Amino acid sequence: MIITRQERIQEEFKKLIGEELAGKEKERFEKMMSILSGMIESKHCHLSKIASQIPGLINLESKIKGIQRWLNNKWVDTPTFYYPFMKRRLLKRLCATSEVRFIIDGSVVGFSCLTLMVSVLYKKKALPIIWLTKKAPKGHFPEDQHLQLLNELEKIMKDLPACRKVTLGDGEFDGERWIKALQTYGWEYVLRTSSNRRLHIQGESFQPCEVAPENSDCLTITNVTTNKKNHCHLVVNHERKYEHPIYLLTNLETAGLATKYYAYRYRIETLFKDIKSNSFQLHKSHLDDPEKFDRLLIVISLAYLWIIWLGKLVMESNQLMKWIHRSDRCDLSLFSLGLRYLSQLITNGLRFPEFINLEGD
Repeated sequence: MIITRQERIQEEFKKLIGEELAGKEKERFEKMMSILSGMIESKHCHLSKIASQIPGLINLESKIKGIQRWLNNKWVDTPTFYYPFMKRRLLKRLCATSEVRFIIDGSVVGFSCLTLMVSVLYKKKALPIIWLTKKAPKGHFPEDQHLQLLNELEKIMKDLPACRKVTLGDGEFDGERWIKALQTYGWEYVLRTSSNRRLHIQGESFQPCEVAPENSDCLTITNVTTNKKNHCHLVVNHERKYEHPIYLLTNLETAGLATKYYAYRYRIETLFKDIKSNSFQLHKSHLDDPEKFDRLLIVISLAYLWIIWLGKLVMESNQLMKWIHRSDRCDLSLFSLGLRYLSQLITNGLRFPEFINLEGD
């Protein structure tokens, strides 16, 4: 019997995740695997293009309706179909390194939808952890939804080995309740803030724009308070690469450490680019229902973790690098290397390497 490319992908993921599922959950998982394989093969999230790459003799419209039923199913959720894999294969290993760095940001996706996502930093790549989607053409999420994700993430981390947790975010995530929650959970943070935000020190009120480094690129003002009495430090970073100063609120000890960590924040933008224009064209999806979109992101996130892991194998092997790309230098990201390696494995009928947990840096 001839095994198709898509069936090989499905079988590999069944080994990774599906062994623990039974009954209806197993049926939903197997449907998810067919969607995942169709998405990887089509490199698109349009349902018709996914369906066109799913093996089977039934007509295309029936395949599309099958995908739609899966996306409509209220029993398809991240705690069942994503968290177990992500915790066991990724977060648990990162916690063993004693530090985990999270990045939060939002992005426009689909048809007039916004997704708020928390990712974790792994080998200079941001990998998806938790997310939520709302109906809106653009804009920011309210602080209540920031806190919703943080509270969910804290519950996930409670089951894992204790470690240092650092959260990075841009100016959308400098809210009073957000900072208070991070401090309450004992997490460290580096958050960009606005130049005209009102802060206080020793009873005096000031704005960050009133402060400028004189003989250095960075300046730290320790023990400032916000309007809601959250205690933190203000870091003013005006390195040459910045046209205007960058203002950061942090509870890290030094300006150098805060600016170093904040530089990692941009990795989540690469993640959004990877799952949009670099692969699955997420921004072109016609889905306009936030719950359906959240379920579609389960499939995309599983595919992304697997492809990143394949890229890691290539990066760590001179032999694979020479076969996949070139041996003298590497011009491709982990994601691009993983896609090339996957294509070569399938095209040449080679066995997939056994998935080993994503190790920390």
